[in-house]
Amino acid sequence: MKAAYLIVLFVSLLAGLQFPDTDLILIFILDHRSIITHGIIVPYFLYKYLAKKVKSEFLDYAYIGFLIGIAIHLCADLFPKAYIGYAMIKLPFFISIGAPLSIAWMLGNMFFALLIAFKKLKDKNLG
Repeated sequence: MKAAYLIVLFVSLLAGLQFPDTDLILIFILDHRSIITHGIIVPYFLYKYLAKKVKSEFLDYAYIGFLIGIAIHLCADLFPKAYIGYAMIKLPFFISIGAPLSIAWMLGNMFFALLIAFKKLKDKNLG
């Protein structure tokens, strides 16, 4: 793997670690642990859109790193002090989905983020 791809992978992993908490910046629109930022929906559709516009290995490696970063973040979010308040995933308009669904959402998104990332790595003969 080229050094440039490793750098893109690493930087995008760091971005993916931080992405779920962008809801803290948008607190007037989204509540903490928003379903929009604490999942792979936004990155998936953004990647699909950009992949149609730009054919680039860098985009693939950025997507892989970003998904791994999100998966690590979600894994850490699975272990709050208690599943109350900000520990739960929120729908738009600050509606909590409750503890069982929050856990299922984070586990499911973590699983699919890693599944997609490792499949893409395998497709590049790196996994």
